[in-house]
Amino acid sequence: MKIATVKLRSASALSYSREIKSSVPFLKGEKDDAYEERTWREKAHYDPQTKNCQIPGPAFKFGLDTAAKSLGKIPGKGAATWTKHFLAGVLVIDPADLGIDYTTLPCTRIFANTDGIRGSGKRVLAAISAC
Repeated sequence: MKIATVKLRSASALSYSREIKSSVPFLKGEKDDAYEERTWREKAHYDPQTKNCQIPGPAFKFGLDTAAKSLGKIPGKGAATWTKHFLAGVLVIDPADLGIDYTTLPCTRIFANTDGIRGSGKRVLAAISAC
């Protein structure tokens, strides 16, 4: 087993859109827009003790898997690609702590899929946390 420690630099903002409706209920008579305005910051993944934003291990792994698909072929291995090696051989156990206090995140509004299906056409203006 090998352990890799990396330092990342982002080309764009990271946006959080964690589902929170099961853990942060609507107030009596509260409309969707008011709920978004009140709870948008809770969509961030963060450590409850340090309040630092995090990238969950599985989300980080998904990003690595997606990046591996664009790496191309393994030199000297014919048509073999790196994808299967990342899918089967990389495990991200701990979340990546970003060192950013989630209470300082700005609100960003986006048009998001209401049903969670990309390209479905069912969209609504939603507030998300971004860092």
